[in-house]
Amino acid sequence: MKKRKNRRLIIIVLTVVFLGLLAFETLIGIPKAPFNNPSVQLSGRSDDYGRFYDIAVEYAAAIDREYFNNLTNTSIDYPSPPLGLMRGRPTLWPYHTVPMMANRVLMSMDGNDPNRAYFERLHRNAMSGLKRYRTSRTHRSTSFRYGQKNVDYETIMSSYTGGRKGLMTMIMPKDVYFDDDIWLAKEYIIAYNLTGDEDYLKEAVGITNFVLEYGYARNDAEGVHGIFWNYGKMMNKEGSIHSCSTAPFIITLIELAEILEDTHSALAQNYADVAVRLYDFMRAKLRNPANGVYWDHINVIWNDDGSVSVGETRPGNERWEFTYNTGCMLSAGAVLYRYMSTRNSDAALRYLTEAKQTMIDADARFIRTEGDTYSMDRHAWFNSLLLEGYIYLHNEGVTEVSVYIAKFANMLGYAHDNHKTDKGLISPSWFRGWDAWTDEQKADRGERPDRILLQGANAACYAMLAAYYM
Repeated sequence: MKKRKNRRLIIIVLTVVFLGLLAFETLIGIPKAPFNNPSVQLSGRSDDYGRFYDIAVEYAAAIDREYFNNLTNTSIDYPSPPLGLMRGRPTLWPYHTVPMMANRVLMSMDGNDPNRAYFERLHRNAMSGLKRYRTSRTHRSTSFRYGQKNVDYETIMSSYTGGRKGLMTMIMPKDVYFDDDIWLAKEYIIAYNLTGDEDYLKEAVGITNFVLEYGYARNDAEGVHGIFWNYGKMMNKEGSIHSCSTAPFIITLIELAEILEDTHSALAQNYADVAVRLYDFMRAKLRNPANGVYWDHINVIWNDDGSVSVGETRPGNERWEFTYNTGCMLSAGAVLYRYMSTRNSDAALRYLTEAKQTMIDADARFIRTEGDTYSMDRHAWFNSLLLEGYIYLHNEGVTEVSVYIAKFANMLGYAHDNHKTDKGLISPSWFRGWDAWTDEQKADRGERPDRILLQGANAACYAMLAAYYM
């Protein structure tokens, strides 16, 4: 009897300790215990590739050192808090910039690069860290088999399961953002293309199936085809269709269609058909005809029969214009052009023509001349997706895009030369530097410029430029 009571007491104590560790982890972030980072080897080249490659690998190594824990595959949200240890764990959106950065660094390297083994290890660990945001809930869906892997479920990634909920993976619909899931699917596809690891493809398809089944706002009779922003709001019939979920999903659908068309032609065709409908909706309802860039979102009207309608975008936050929405539509136009080039030449020409016009419109709307350099608003993650859109066009043979990529090279080079800290971090405000934030903003978790969201995306920009000049 006494032994049984002792066992119960031990169980209670261990439970309390475990729950305490969860709370501690959520509050301050898991204490860092990184591997001893080797010094990265510089390229020894003085051309544009060498310049941006060297910055990218040094910057990525600094983020590994300052933010990432390679024993637990987790990141802290920011490295130098004003309140002692309270560094927090990032939610899904900020964390995804770590695998985003690692993907882009590997894209800037050849197979014999002396730094490749180091960054392949960081890449594996960063991708593995995404599992913390994966919920325990799966749904049977489109049967999919690739090689020996079955993908017959949907994957839901919750924004907070790897953050405030610590190690717990209970799903709360309000914590699931369709755009966050789509950013991950996009990175999983890149990781699959880099490594050939079918598990990455499996996750990309699982996320895509989830978004199609639960996030797709569709009314064929009225031409409504968009992706909701938040799962919980959609379930409560309060949702809106956002550019930040719809535009990147076009990229994901087409790139998966290209991968799967030889082995799963029906599934691939369905993905491509949805992508075309989403693109047309974006052009019709979320493009600002006055300047050619894309608005933030449009509210959904829920009809008595359960169908959805949309009105016109209204003045206010629906008409916010952010670089990343337009950047993703650049990428979407580029991949649709590539996909249609061998299927429908007239459609391909249309996508290319529209993407080229968006390329010009985005520059006019978002990039400002500052003497011998240029400037943009201070959100490096938003701006990284505009740079990526220009590079997508370059990869499809659009030579005139080089002038716009050169402006990014100018801005990012200026930031490195003028706004780099002793720890190797670079200001996400490429022209104004760290002074673009007030002291109060620098101490605010959601605003501070040393958040992993902005630093990871910043490093990814340098790696994208290195790959462009490669």
